Order: sequence, then structure tokens, then C-alpha cells
Amino acid sequence: MTRLRCFSLCACLGLLLTTMACGSGGSSGAAKPWDRARIANTGTDWWINATKGVFFLSIKITNSYVDDTAGRASVISFVEDVIKKITPGATPASLLPASGDVPPWTYDQTSADTAAGPATANNFDAATALFDGAADAIFGVAVPFTPSTRSFQPVSLVWGVYTNGAAPPQKMDAKVVLMASQGDAGRLYTDVLSYSQYAPAPVGSLDWKECTGSDPNPCGAP
Repeated sequence: MTRLRCFSLCACLGLLLTTMACGSGGSSGAAKPWDRARIANTGTDWWINATKGVFFLSIKITNSYVDDTAGRASVISFVEDVIKKITPGATPASLLPASGDVPPWTYDQTSADTAAGPATANNFDAATALFDGAADAIFGVAVPFTPSTRSFQPVSLVWGVYTNGAAPPQKMDAKVVLMASQGDAGRLYTDVLSYSQYAPAPVGSLDWKECTGSDPNPCGAP
């Protein structure tokens, strides 16, 4: 009887400590839905790169400056919507929201390839036809990565361009890539920061931060 009582007490105590650790504020915070994420402002846009399992995301608003807190929050909300849809068996095409699903973002009618909805690609040539230049970073070819011979083999990707109807209108460029492995997604996340399209200024001069699960306000105010 004493042994049973002790077992029950220990189990309850363990559950309590776990609950406290998960729910407390401060440095422990609440875990975010992504595996890794970072937010940056390049002087002309806010963007977030994130990974979740085998998926890599690049979501960017142009024009969106450092003091544009609404634009920053909008990028975060958009990423969180995409991340929530990542479930076993998900494909990139199923992850980007439909026009109007994440207000105020609707399909950008001036983007010929994505005016009717996100476009998909399953190889380098198809990706290059959609967005020449950015495809190099995703596939890890002909860019100053370390090592320079790095080459990724994405399984498929989806690209969507949205607008929020502001004056002047801002544009959301969203790419979600299904990589061959979680390791590849992580390596792309690490390498892409050195690619000029995502970091037009030296990394040290960017206003960017890593968004960790222990941060009580991940990707929040600067």
C-alpha cells in the first residue's frame, strides 16, 4: 500500500513539474510550431525562414521596413498558418493558403504565374522558369555556399505571390519546399542566409534574430 501511494505521488509530482516547465513564462516560454525560424529586415522587406520536419519555408513582404510592426506581425501570422498545415503526408501544394484565407492577403493578379493560385515545381528547370535566381538558393547550385559544392535535391516546391491591397500595396512572396530529409531542410536553412537574394547586406549588418522555442515572444518585437 505504501509503495502504491509512493508511486502515485511520484507520478503526480512528475506530471506537475512537467506542466510547470511547459506552461511557465520567462525563459522557458511556450514551444513554437516550427523547428527553427529566424526573422530579418533587409531594409526593404521583412522575411522569415523556417523549417518544420522536411519542409523549408521562405516568406517575405516587400516593401516592409523596420518600423512596420503590422507588416512584421503579418509575416509571422502567415508562417504560423502554413506551419499548422504540415501534417504527415502533406505536400507543398496543400500548404499555402487560398486567396483571402489569411487576411488581408489575396492572390496578386499582377503575378502571371500565381494569379489563379500557387504554382508548383518538381525540378530545377521548372523552378527556374518560375523564379529565376531564387531557385539557385533552394537547389544549392552556383552560389557561394560552404562548401561551394553543396547541392540539394528538393522533392517539390510551391510558390505563391499575394498582395494586401494597401496603398502602395505590399507583396507577399511565399515559397515552401519539401526536401528529401529533415537534415537537408536544416542545411538549406543554414546555407540560405549567405545567399545574396536573402541577405543583400553582410549578415552582420542585418536586423535579424533566431526565433527559439524558449523565447517567450519568438520572432516578436525587435
